[in-house]
Amino acid sequence: MAAHAKTRAVPQHSAHWLILGQLLLLGVQSRSAVKDEQISSLQVHSGPTMTAQGLADWLAERQPAGNRQSDLQLRNAEYASKAKELSSHTGEVSEDMFLRDVLPFRQLDEPIDDWRPAFYEKLAPLVQGKMSLRDMAEAVIPVVFNGGLGKKVVFKPNNTPQVMAPESQTLAKGYASCTGLSILLADALRSVGVPARVVGIAVWNIKPGGNHNWVEVWWGGNWHFVDAGPVQKVDWDSTWFTDVAKKAQPGTIHGIYTAVVDQAEADSRYTLTWREPPVEQPALDRTAFYTGFQKRDTIRNEEDPTWNVYRDGSLRNR
Repeated sequence: MAAHAKTRAVPQHSAHWLILGQLLLLGVQSRSAVKDEQISSLQVHSGPTMTAQGLADWLAERQPAGNRQSDLQLRNAEYASKAKELSSHTGEVSEDMFLRDVLPFRQLDEPIDDWRPAFYEKLAPLVQGKMSLRDMAEAVIPVVFNGGLGKKVVFKPNNTPQVMAPESQTLAKGYASCTGLSILLADALRSVGVPARVVGIAVWNIKPGGNHNWVEVWWGGNWHFVDAGPVQKVDWDSTWFTDVAKKAQPGTIHGIYTAVVDQAEADSRYTLTWREPPVEQPALDRTAFYTGFQKRDTIRNEEDPTWNVYRDGSLRNR
């Protein structure tokens, strides 16, 4: 037999106190919600004004005086804002990531080109209708090398720093070494709102040494890496250097780094060995990511001939 709980009437004075307590609780929750909204508002407005001029000013403040070309800064910001609109539907690009990995027009110390307008006009149609950053990136990457930017581009070692600027040098000549190709690819992805950055190592921690630069692309909530070279299909996180990278040493010239636009965010320095004497740039240390990286079971054989030219060029020089 089911037991029936006895019900008791709540005294009138207790009911009054109960109602009063509920009203007080609602008041506290309401004030808390207002406070949270105010905090959120402060967080939103703590960055630059998201107008072209505000973005240009934000970037200029974080660059050497010699790089502050007002017309180029403003035009870059205008086209970066257009790029932001192309990828905003994915919900994958935070304001912070946009500022640091889409807005900047320079990756390392390459000569400054006004590359955004042309890249945007040529590549934006390719990402229309793509639902994720990964889909957008996979539509753009093969095109960058097969003539989609006006000229086919191939890998040619030992051309840094002679060929680094994406338009006036790499596209004009039709070739570059790993540094120039990485700059070209990362800029192309940024031109359509896909966060991308050049990553590299100044000296491999092996004999005979050598060095390399490649590209990291943000999608699916993580950074993914790809070598900058002609491909028909993108093979993410699968390159010839995954085993070599495990020998990298953080905080040394044998570490893996990506340069940052805001010096306040740097935790290390990336040595640009192609300059004489070498130059150091503020950077984030990415060594731990690569030394701890686990290959996929389906990874291609490291001796795949399509990798040989990049591996041999990297281990010899830039």
